[in-house]
Amino acid sequence: MKLNWTVKVPPNETDWPDLIIQDLKEEFGLEVRKFFIDETKNGSIKKRKELNNKEIINEIKAEFIQKNLSPINVDFVGDLDHEIKPKIIKKLTSLESNPWEKRVVNINHNDSYVKLFIMGLPDDYRDNYNWRCTKDHIGVVNENPVDEINQIISDKAKKLPKYSQNLKKISLLIFANSSYANGMMRLKSNDSIKACGFYKIYFLHYPYGALVFPEKD
Repeated sequence: MKLNWTVKVPPNETDWPDLIIQDLKEEFGLEVRKFFIDETKNGSIKKRKELNNKEIINEIKAEFIQKNLSPINVDFVGDLDHEIKPKIIKKLTSLESNPWEKRVVNINHNDSYVKLFIMGLPDDYRDNYNWRCTKDHIGVVNENPVDEINQIISDKAKKLPKYSQNLKKISLLIFANSSYANGMMRLKSNDSIKACGFYKIYFLHYPYGALVFPEKD
């Protein structure tokens, strides 16, 4: 999907969609919504856990970098929380590592443990740390998310009468990130997606690309 869009901020968030889009042919409103495979009315549990893990890992990484030690990459396997953070920092800052050297370290915590997969890096990789919690990037793929997608569209369509007072055409962009467990799903171009009054439904599925419903032009 190649688009030549100019994006503008609407006058307010109450009576207008999230964005105003100007392309080569016309101007239209664009409402934006992220999709999570496990979302409920209280949000996504997976997303909350991923944000928590990312926050803890960033805090550990910041303290490690502050020590000016030889750079390393770390994959964390297990449940992270703030109680185990000091143990991980103590272990990582006590290690000596050589470029491309690999090792596995277990950090005991209560009745479980966190496993650290560590790889040493050359000094010129000091700005290229890639630390992550592995469980946040693996999971079961939702092979048929059509009902969930259609429910999102139906809910968003309730705002169309208000938005249509300012713009003739309103489209909806739904975004899912399959590099995280919260967005692992598959939507196909022939799936039965209901527009519910939207001009177009754009489905952006990172890193696989985009689909447009209904497909026009």
